Amino acid sequence: MINTLGPVSDTELLPGEMVAVRTRRVLSRKGRCVVRVRLFGVSSLGWLDTARLWGTCVEVFVCQGGNVKHLVEQLYPDVHIAPLAEALEIPPYRCWDGVLLATIDNQSEADQLHLLVEKWGPQVIIIATHHTRWTNIEVGI
Repeated sequence: MINTLGPVSDTELLPGEMVAVRTRRVLSRKGRCVVRVRLFGVSSLGWLDTARLWGTCVEVFVCQGGNVKHLVEQLYPDVHIAPLAEALEIPPYRCWDGVLLATIDNQSEADQLHLLVEKWGPQVIIIATHHTRWTNIEVGI
């Protein structure tokens, strides 16, 4: 019999808790593919590795560097690599339901990231920087 007034001990379950325990499972990589990710910056290879290993859908990797582009093409041939001009034309605009992961190295990359954020309007933005002080780089978000 289930106690609906509240648990008498820590081991007793309420009705909703019993259902939650019965249906508990680990979200597989297959279920994570609904998370859409876009990456920005030549130093964002760590984000790319993490996103792929976690099982997300990587929509685009935005970078300008030739060495990084070559490395991404070798490691992840199915990932679309785009320069900034092409990335700014990727829909949807201003209401993208996804995660933008970026590593910025300098003010120029911060300015480019600001353009992408304004254009795409991602639901989540995670930014990493190599600098220890944010006063060095202004993202303007």
